[in-house]
Amino acid sequence: MEHKLRVERRVLWHPNNDDLIALGVRSDTLKVDFDAEWEAMDHIYVHFYNGTRSHRSILDGDTVTVPWEVTLDPGDMFVTFVGYVGLEKRIVTEQMERPYFVNPAGPVDLESPHTKSPDDIQYFLDIARRAQEEERIRAIAEQQRQTNEAVRIANEERRLLAEQLDAAHIARIALAIQTLGQLHADVPYLYLVDALHIGDGLVGESGEGELMLSDGVYDADAASIRVGGGFVGVP
Repeated sequence: MEHKLRVERRVLWHPNNDDLIALGVRSDTLKVDFDAEWEAMDHIYVHFYNGTRSHRSILDGDTVTVPWEVTLDPGDMFVTFVGYVGLEKRIVTEQMERPYFVNPAGPVDLESPHTKSPDDIQYFLDIARRAQEEERIRAIAEQQRQTNEAVRIANEERRLLAEQLDAAHIARIALAIQTLGQLHADVPYLYLVDALHIGDGLVGESGEGELMLSDGVYDADAASIRVGGGFVGVP
């Protein structure tokens, strides 16, 4: 059940007959409406008292769960808010003129919970654990980013190496063509009809499927060009 509570000029106000029932566990929450003074607070502690039982919690936003420890017994339940700005400033609400009343529960045989309600120490420990988990996730993400960057650099180096090898291969073919043109003064230059083929060593071919050279014939099986009595291989 949600119980509305207003804090104005450090005084607590809540509706009449807004009571609680004993023996509830995490069954009641206080939703607090603070005036502007509390907006500057870094942390707001909530102190609960019912007879000799007490508990200290941290306000989460504008809501706090009523700890079961202070609703075990019927009686008046007082609530006090303490706000802090760093360690330099502290403000406290005045004692409730009309505390909440914890009404007796119906006849029932129940055991108390085995776990205590979270207190202010548990609150800050949870913050520390969450911070550690966030740092662990950040470290994993950074390691993955570095791995991805290393892969990218390796791929780029392989690409540049492939481009260099292709350029060297083309240069060797160009040199072979130039050499063929200068082999014999009586041999006209090579006439390339189709595009230059690099993969199988073919320099060019005529419409008949043969390499055009006045006194030479391209031998596909030997991957060579016969000029006069000699053979010139094509890279």
